Amino acid sequence: MARLFTKEQHDYLVSFQVGKTAKEVAEMMNEKYGLSLTPLQIKNYKRNNGLKSGLDGRFQKGNIPFNKGKKFPNTPPNSGQFQKGNKPHGWVPVGTIRYTTDGYPRVKVADPDKWEFCHRKEWERHYGPIPKGHGIAFLNGDKTNWNISNLVLLSNNEVIRMNSNHYFTPDAELTRSGIGVVKLNNKLKELKEDRQSVNNNK
Repeated sequence: MARLFTKEQHDYLVSFQVGKTAKEVAEMMNEKYGLSLTPLQIKNYKRNNGLKSGLDGRFQKGNIPFNKGKKFPNTPPNSGQFQKGNKPHGWVPVGTIRYTTDGYPRVKVADPDKWEFCHRKEWERHYGPIPKGHGIAFLNGDKTNWNISNLVLLSNNEVIRMNSNHYFTPDAELTRSGIGVVKLNNKLKELKEDRQSVNNNK
């Protein structure tokens, strides 16, 4: 895991991980860098690098209570529950857009609380499901512009190489050029490895 992260990715993780669960950290890292990290990988990485989230194990927002959906015989009807037809505090309608702490817009797609990232939803609307090991990047770096013309599908490896070479720029065309360089270098590397494999099998 330590080898997977660039210094930039490590520093970014350190900058926001305090107060976040491993699941939240994994989601934010995956969205920013197009990775496919799991909460367990984040837990192991934090442990190996001595990072503490500051969470004390008490009930966290978003966790499911142990008694959700259970019925208790001595509890009056609707005790502690919302009346039918009432909306819980903080409820917003489907279609509402909110931003994550990292600036990514999400849209509410269903009740009671189902959200999707706007750029991923837009990509899938045009091209279908995003392949495993891939992510969607913004060509001009503007997370608020999820128009399909500003989005590009990249593999995790390509995202890492784009970041390490600082090929992501505010200029969409320059970013496209950087992507072309990364894809070309990856192809040349594959051809070199194939040639070596053939020579070794002779």
